[in-house]
Amino acid sequence: MAVQEDERVDELLDAGNSALKTGDRDTASARFRKAAELSPYDERVWKALLSVVGNPDDEVVCLQNIVAINPANKKAKKRLAQLQPAPAVVEAAPVEPPPPLAVSPDEIQAAAEQKFEEQEKVKLARRRRWRALRSGFGQGLLIGFCGLLIGLVLSVFVYGIGQNGGILDVWFAPIRALVP
Repeated sequence: MAVQEDERVDELLDAGNSALKTGDRDTASARFRKAAELSPYDERVWKALLSVVGNPDDEVVCLQNIVAINPANKKAKKRLAQLQPAPAVVEAAPVEPPPPLAVSPDEIQAAAEQKFEEQEKVKLARRRRWRALRSGFGQGLLIGFCGLLIGLVLSVFVYGIGQNGGILDVWFAPIRALVP
């Protein structure tokens, strides 16, 4: 795939150079830009694009890319230095001291402590809710388990296990014997 891209870049460079020879700078620029999109790390592409840009800012971008790709290119470095003059030294304006604080450090400390206390109250409330939920959940399980156990014992007591009668049958047997 890289071979196809290289061939496509070569075709675009050839088409751009042909357009440039005929004086069609717009077509040449379009071909060179497309080649730069396909192969942004090819020094030839940026040199070709440099030949058609008319804007000094675009020239700087092209030269920066050429130097980034090939730091040994002295011509590009020299031209880049010409286009980018050394920054002028600007004398700094005097800086006014900041106005005094409208709030005293003691008030700031008190506000920080108050905020901390509020955060601690929120944390404590969360812990209490969680404890209440846990203890309520545990109590609910305990009560439910006790109710289940009591129900089980009573059902065995009343209905018995299997085909034999329950304990109530034993208790009421003398009464049933009296009743015809």
